[in-house]
Amino acid sequence: MNSGRRFAIRSTSGLSITKDERFCAIAIIKRLFPKVAKQIIDRDLKHTSWPSTAYIAAIPWLVKVAEFGKTQDLAQSYAEQVLIRAPGSRGERQTRIPKLSSLKGARRTGDFLNLDGNFFQRNAISNEKVTPLEELLPEQSDEQSRRELLKQLGKICAEVGEKPSAYYALLLMD
Repeated sequence: MNSGRRFAIRSTSGLSITKDERFCAIAIIKRLFPKVAKQIIDRDLKHTSWPSTAYIAAIPWLVKVAEFGKTQDLAQSYAEQVLIRAPGSRGERQTRIPKLSSLKGARRTGDFLNLDGNFFQRNAISNEKVTPLEELLPEQSDEQSRRELLKQLGKICAEVGEKPSAYYALLLMD
């Protein structure tokens, strides 16, 4: 291995790291490893972004929403409302999860499957630091916009009969 060897990250542009962000080990590896992969494993990575934890946890729910006919219009409408308030929230458009890729290709839910994973989590939507809204409708405050998004997300959850999980676990055994 490369013990004792130091790897410099020459550029952190595009990482979207703010001064008050704190990362666990996995999160910082996901964020920075593509920048040093060539130095470490002598290979450029095809994937330069990885799905967020919130998005991964919500995948089974996202599949149900996208496949269930009654929720497709609700999902599309929700995505439109999110994108009005947070135009930069298409954080998962690069996600290459096979089942979701085929559903994204069908476009039955608009940009719903491309939304940042935080927009599927009620606690994240309620927290302005975790999920900032960039634009507000003229007649709505930030709090009212968040309540409206939560209400629309609640309709989707009620129609599907469950809410997205905020957690997931991976188990590898030999």
